[in-house]
Formats: sequence, C-alpha cells, structure tokens
Amino acid sequence: MKLKKLLEALPAIQAVNSTKIRATAALRLARNARLIDPELKDYDAARLTAAKEFGFETKDGYSFNDEGAIKFRDTIEKLLDEEIEITFAKITVEDLGDAVIEPGHLATLIDVGILGE
Repeated sequence: MKLKKLLEALPAIQAVNSTKIRATAALRLARNARLIDPELKDYDAARLTAAKEFGFETKDGYSFNDEGAIKFRDTIEKLLDEEIEITFAKITVEDLGDAVIEPGHLATLIDVGILGE
C-alpha cells in the first residue's frame, strides 16, 4: 500500500479506535495501531527534514520561497508515493457489534484491509 493511502485512512482508523467494541476486536485494532505508528513517525521525521532543508523556520513553523516550496512539495509527493508493507489484523462487521460508524469509514477500513467479511 502507498503511504498516501494509509494517511488518508487515518481518520477512519482513529474513529474506529475511539469506538467501544468487543475486546478481541479492540486488541486487533491496538496491534494495528502499533504497526502504523512507526510509519507515521518516519513520515513526520522525513517531512521535518525536508522542511528544514527547503524552507526557513518561523515562529509558526516553516515558510518557503517559490523554489523551496516546489522542492518541498516534490519531496513530499515522493514520500507519499512510497510503498509500505503492513499486514493488518482483520476485524469483521460482527466484531463491531452495535458500534455506530460512518459508512465512509467502513469503506475506508475495507479498502486498507482492516475490515474483512
């Protein structure tokens, strides 16, 4: 899966992680969170490195001139296009019990391989 796909799935993953569900499904989701965390930390570190390299620090973060902004954007696009290998522990709709979850979140969880049949 591309890193971009994982980042786009984060709101759905976080929504399910904050929902009360059966203990076995909660354990699987906790394991998935542990798999995701290093990928997010690596991405944040690389993003910060690129910001320092192509921009200049301000009191509110980083700013970029036109050339720096283009280089930063290109670097981020390459990072987001990286393939990452994560094998998620699957949960089922039955595992969710009576949890109330938005349909879009369910679709996203199926798409990234967390929610199975």
